[in-house]
This record gives sequence, C-alpha cells and structure tokens, in this order.
Amino acid sequence: MDVNGYSIEPGGNLNSADLRGVELSGANMRACNLSNSDLSHAKLHNANLSACDLTDADLSAAHVVGADLRTAVLTGANLKFIDLSKANLEGADLSGCDLRKATLAGANLSGANLYGAKLYLANLTGCNLSGANLSEAHVFKANLKKADLSGAHLNDADVYESDLTEANLSGANLTNADFSEANLMDARVSADQLSRARSLQGAIMPDGNKHD
Repeated sequence: MDVNGYSIEPGGNLNSADLRGVELSGANMRACNLSNSDLSHAKLHNANLSACDLTDADLSAAHVVGADLRTAVLTGANLKFIDLSKANLEGADLSGCDLRKATLAGANLSGANLYGAKLYLANLTGCNLSGANLSEAHVFKANLKKADLSGAHLNDADVYESDLTEANLSGANLTNADFSEANLMDARVSADQLSRARSLQGAIMPDGNKHD
C-alpha cells in the first residue's frame, strides 16, 4: 500500500514520514520504524502497530481505536487528544509521553511503562493498567473509574483530583503518591496502601468519608 509516496508495509522504514490525516485503518504496519513521524489526525482504527518504533512521533488527535500496539515504543511521543479506546498497548513503552486529554477508555495497558507520562484530564475509564509502571506520572483530574490498577506502580505519581471510583488498586504501590482531592469511593485498596501515600488531603475515601 502506498500513501503520500510512502510504502506502508510490515517492517518498513517510515522515519520522519509526513502522514498527517492519512487513512490507514486496518493497515498492517507491524514493526515499522515510525520514529519522529507525523501521524497527527491520522485514522488508524484497528491498525497493526505492534512492535513499532514511534519514538518522538506526533499522534496528536489521531484516531487509533482498537489498534494493536503491543510492545510498541512511544517514548516522548505527542499523544494529546488521541483516541486509543479499546486499543491493545500491553507491554508498550509510553514513558515520558504527552497524553493530555487522551481517550483510553477500555484500553489494555497491562504491563505498560508510563513512567513520567502526562495524563492530565485523560479518560482511562475501565482501562486495564494492571502491573503498569506509572511512577512519577502526572495523572491529575483523570477519569479512572473502574480501572484495573492491580499491581501497578504509582510511587511518586501525582493523582490529585482524579476519579478512581470503583477502581481496583489491590497490590498497587502507592508510596509517596499524591491523592489530594481524589475520589476513591468504592475503590479496592487497603488502609495500609493508602498510609504510604504522600497526601490524601480532601480525598473521598473508599467508605465515602472525606479525608481531613
């Protein structure tokens, strides 16, 4: 498949490619080198992007619903306003990514690396983040309702003002995390875990009471 003069095929070299707004839904781009490429506003529904190198790529406002991004490398990528609903990002490296106002509802991020990622106002409703690394991530005002964060690493993360209603935090590392003003109503988390947090000021606790 040729798009904008680029050959779209598994393992292809698309480094620094200009693919803004292109239609690539269902395309097989497995293991492609897409580092520094511009895929902003691209349509990648159900595309195979597994094992791709998307280091420093621009996928802002791209539509990537249901895509396969298992083990993809997206370090430093611009993912603002991206729609990754129901996408599979198992084991993907999203460290340092900009995911502000991104939609990841129902996505699989189990075992993913989100170290230091920016997730301000992101929609992570029902997202599978089990075993994910969210250390030092900036997750404030994010929607994490019914998200699975079991065994996740949230040490030193900023989770203030986020909605974690009915989220599963069993076995998660919350050491030095900031949950100020967060909503933890009906969340699955132990008192011992919460005692390790840096701040719970103003947070709604699992039992519905507000923390002083």
